[in-house]
Amino acid sequence: MQPKLTLKQKVYYIFEGGHEQFKNITKKFDTFMMLLIFMNVVAFTVETVDFVHKSMGVFFFWFENISITIFTLEYLIRLWCITENEKYKHPIKGRLRFMITPIALIDLVAFLPAYLPFLFPTLRADFRVVRAFRLFRLFRLLKLWRYSASIRLLVKIIITKKEDLQVIFFTIFLLLVVAASLMFMIEKEHQPEKFSSIPQTMWWAVSTLTTVGYGDVYPITSLGKALGAFIALLGIGLFALPAGIISAGFMQEIDHNSKTEIVEQNTTSIKNAFYTSPFKIGEMSATRRLIDVVSLKSRLELSEEDIFDAIKNEELRIRYKKNAREDRFANTYVIEHFECNREYGSYINRDTNITIVSPMSYAEHSIGHFTSHLAKYIKADYISNEMYGEASDLNSEYAFSFTFNDAFRHSHEEGIPIAFTHFKEDLSSVIQSDETVFIIKASDESEPEHFNLHFGGQKDEKNFSIAKNTFKDIPKLKLFYQELKQVFSVAPYNYKFAMHKYYDNTHPNSLHQYIARSTDADVATIYINADLIEWTDNKTYFQIIKALGDTIRKVFHYRSDEEAQTLVKEDIAYTKSQENNI
Repeated sequence: MQPKLTLKQKVYYIFEGGHEQFKNITKKFDTFMMLLIFMNVVAFTVETVDFVHKSMGVFFFWFENISITIFTLEYLIRLWCITENEKYKHPIKGRLRFMITPIALIDLVAFLPAYLPFLFPTLRADFRVVRAFRLFRLFRLLKLWRYSASIRLLVKIIITKKEDLQVIFFTIFLLLVVAASLMFMIEKEHQPEKFSSIPQTMWWAVSTLTTVGYGDVYPITSLGKALGAFIALLGIGLFALPAGIISAGFMQEIDHNSKTEIVEQNTTSIKNAFYTSPFKIGEMSATRRLIDVVSLKSRLELSEEDIFDAIKNEELRIRYKKNAREDRFANTYVIEHFECNREYGSYINRDTNITIVSPMSYAEHSIGHFTSHLAKYIKADYISNEMYGEASDLNSEYAFSFTFNDAFRHSHEEGIPIAFTHFKEDLSSVIQSDETVFIIKASDESEPEHFNLHFGGQKDEKNFSIAKNTFKDIPKLKLFYQELKQVFSVAPYNYKFAMHKYYDNTHPNSLHQYIARSTDADVATIYINADLIEWTDNKTYFQIIKALGDTIRKVFHYRSDEEAQTLVKEDIAYTKSQENNI
């Protein structure tokens, strides 16, 4: 289960949004704040009417004080909970960085000037100062930037088109200077009082270029009139350009938002398709392992472009499923769905004594699905790397191994993704010294063994008494191995088993050794044949998850050390009969 939200987290999500649980509350809060800002502006303007001010002065006084109190509390509460944002996580430096952001400065200016006359009583005596402070109330309009999506959209468009707008405004300024200079030279001798200098003539240039034409200053010479007409015609087209650029930006954003909405709908449809699986693990519902692109195109009536746009979502990925046998379906693209609540993938703390770790859910087909359902079935803690492949991955942004890396041994930060740091932090947080950890990976499908158990030994060490054993509770480990073989070595499975085969498990740079070293928990790695995970039919696949989960629960969830030792003694005959196979 996911950890419960703290009060600070709840307040943060209400104020800043971003959490589905508080979506309606956030919307109501934003609406209230926009209404309050609008009423403040109305009150500011109406208050300037003398008879209204005289008859409703007390109302305006209390309304202003209540508004200042609300704006102040809002600012302080935001300052308190902003540390929930990763950018401002530090309790002091983070808050200081937040305070100098444009939106925070606007919030501050919206109420701070109201306190200055109280802090500096001498300012109250100067009525001009008091009126100047009242003008700051207009800055509350800028707070709409925080609450209004339309205003944020306008600001976004201006920022996006700033280079185009800069060129236009520079051209306008250049034209203003040229027009004012020419008109100054033409009209100075005939109207020295109105065209006495270029800066004074700029007023005429502005009113003409904007086609306002106040009529207070105008040329009287023929050449001046011709120039004025030419400048006026230029102004009609030139001042329309910024509006055209912003309008084009609006259309692009509207088109983009429309496409984004369609993509989100398609993404939701594809995700929902994974939950229509008829299979169960015991009484637990299961999701589909994968869905091939052809089925999505036909069943959901989506184009290939729709599907590829939808899988850019962080909880969907596409794989090329290569046919290696004649009895399997043809090569095709398939979609996988996974849960993601961390930069690296999935973290679920169910507060149990067993943790399932899947470090290669991105690199290996279906292993993420297998391990997530196994952890859910046995109610184990779960950590899965769903985003990063091995160091040789074609996507350089996500080419970083979570299974073997010298970053497990050294604390250097250069070249280390922040996601990997959080991965290690989550491992340390969820795994306690008295717990059991299973790292589950897929082995090469060419290997004849279906299950390969590792617990700290060197390659081909075939006994439980090894020098660097990472599993302290040897009786339980023996029992677990025996139970696995009893379940899976007979019909209908007839699977083969191995111990420390093909892989060395002792290197300090490995995830296995890192967990054992940093948590002191019992750690075992189970390699499951990739052919079994990827190509087994659905019925058998889910039966395997259930049988493996039942075995783990039987040995580790419900057995004490004494009971495990007793069962080992009772099963000594079976152990001896199987020694040759170990």
